[in-house]
Amino acid sequence: AAGFLIEKEVNFFGPLLDNPEKPFIAIIGGAKVSSKIGVLESLLPKCSSLVIGGGMAYTFLKAQGYEIGNSLFEEEYLDVAKSFLKKTEGANVEVILPLDHIVASEFAEDADAEYINDFNIPAGKLAMDVGEKTVAAVKQDYSITEKYDSIETLHLDLEDKQVDFKVGTSRIQFK
Repeated sequence: AAGFLIEKEVNFFGPLLDNPEKPFIAIIGGAKVSSKIGVLESLLPKCSSLVIGGGMAYTFLKAQGYEIGNSLFEEEYLDVAKSFLKKTEGANVEVILPLDHIVASEFAEDADAEYINDFNIPAGKLAMDVGEKTVAAVKQDYSITEKYDSIETLHLDLEDKQVDFKVGTSRIQFK
């Protein structure tokens, strides 16, 4: 059964997704693959490119063999992530995952941000947002189209934070 948020997203994006113009790019974020895999699967035949961010991106990166430090991931969904990536290849859909990261040592409002210019995240670090290379890759991809939509965010959200862990997300969402 789909959750309320997914149902709301499907209802909102349904008319747009019935017959999308190509190229069509979807930007999907969220914490868990388990809550978004249905959305990802339904978008696959409609998209030219699929940007996967948020916490769930780290399940996909780990499934590809990258080090993700202490970043959020769902171990029980590693095989699902591998299978989905294989389907994207067969469907000729480009998948953009974080190429670089803004990380911290802990999930806290006063955490010190650090830039990692690599797919891999060092042990003891937690991905909090996408970095400049990721922003540039997404912007280059959607510069070819006016048709793209974003569901949720590509960063971890902290209330009353002193460090802004959504700069990358904000730069992607607004042209």
